[in-house]
Amino acid sequence: MKILSTRGASPEKILQAIDALLAADLDFINGRWRGFEILTGHGLDGLQRGRRSVI
Repeated sequence: MKILSTRGASPEKILQAIDALLAADLDFINGRWRGFEILTGHGLDGLQRGRRSVI
């Protein structure tokens, strides 16, 4: 998926990608996750830069 490799897309493309996802199994999503910011051109882009996010 180009969004993941470039870490950027328009809000419309992000919403299309999310809407196309299948539901996740609860056992699969349980646990710790590491993520990254996807730049969309929003005024708050870059806010997470330099911060380590672990959920």
